[in-house]
Amino acid sequence: HAAESVYTEYPDPRRDEWWTTIVPALKKIPLKVFEKITGRSRRLLIDARTGRRRPRPSTQQLLVSVARKLGVLC
Repeated sequence: HAAESVYTEYPDPRRDEWWTTIVPALKKIPLKVFEKITGRSRRLLIDARTGRRRPRPSTQQLLVSVARKLGVLC
């Protein structure tokens, strides 16, 4: 057996870029501005900013690009 097929990897959330870098940057953006720019629902943005849930990859890319555009994420 190959090691990849036998062992299960459990990612450490403390080292995940989404939780350590991106969520804190999203919290710096005013919610009304964030809603207007992204066109996403208020609930989705609140949940993403508080870390309650992780959006799907396409939405994550959108949120990261908006954060970079606004200068809160390098």
